Amino acid sequence: MTCPWLELLLRSRKKNPRQRFVQVATVSPNGEPEVRTVVLRGVTAAGTLHFLADGRSPKMSSLRAKPQLEMCIWWPDSNEQFRLRGPVHIIGDSPVGGTSPTWESLRTAQWRGLPSASRVMFLGATPGTPLEVEVDTITTHVGPPPHFQLVLLHPHRVDHLRLGTPNERQLFIQRGGNWERLSVFP
Repeated sequence: MTCPWLELLLRSRKKNPRQRFVQVATVSPNGEPEVRTVVLRGVTAAGTLHFLADGRSPKMSSLRAKPQLEMCIWWPDSNEQFRLRGPVHIIGDSPVGGTSPTWESLRTAQWRGLPSASRVMFLGATPGTPLEVEVDTITTHVGPPPHFQLVLLHPHRVDHLRLGTPNERQLFIQRGGNWERLSVFP
């Protein structure tokens, strides 16, 4: 299945090579909205976006309770915003929706590609632990720890806004395995 929005996203990403930070919105287990900034690690040819997360974090508790999110990307060099919404799969200690050798290989490759300073964050204390708590930080680890997780977003709705003269906005909605494109007022 081809994603008609994917070419727009990849072209915009190429115009914004230094922009890696995106926002993700989840809903907490008690129904409160949560927004965080994460590093967009990649986009597959099938339109799956992925980022890394610590499985011990509150964000992951929220995703396990309700495995959906919306990602918002603002790329200033091309004046474009993408809002991508859909279900997620979590690859790591408690996969939501199953896992495959391909995704597990990507998770391991992401671990190996991290600088030591980034790996330490996953080998230390649980996110949100008070600083007064002493923690033995392990600086070496052969493979990724179980709580090092790859989060896969499979969008079923994409809202693309391009600011310019004129401003343009398109909605892409997946229905029955097909993508519908709708131009809307910005």
